[in-house]
Amino acid sequence: MVSGASSKLLLLHLMLSKQQFDRCCEFVGKGWAAGDYMNLLSRNELESVLQTAGVTNYRIRSMRLFGLPSLTQRLG
Repeated sequence: MVSGASSKLLLLHLMLSKQQFDRCCEFVGKGWAAGDYMNLLSRNELESVLQTAGVTNYRIRSMRLFGLPSLTQRLG
């Protein structure tokens, strides 16, 4: 299963612009999560990445956290 690399900052993606989120990451010492390194993907974007990578056997499940959808990916 694949999930967010920095789950403590995950909800900030929903509340802040990308620029504000990047500044917050830098401020709390997680600058590695800023910039183009970590971006949330829509279901369609994730499917496109999997198809481009040649992955054919996958299932994408949508789960809810506080009423908001959260995607998880299970390969195999």
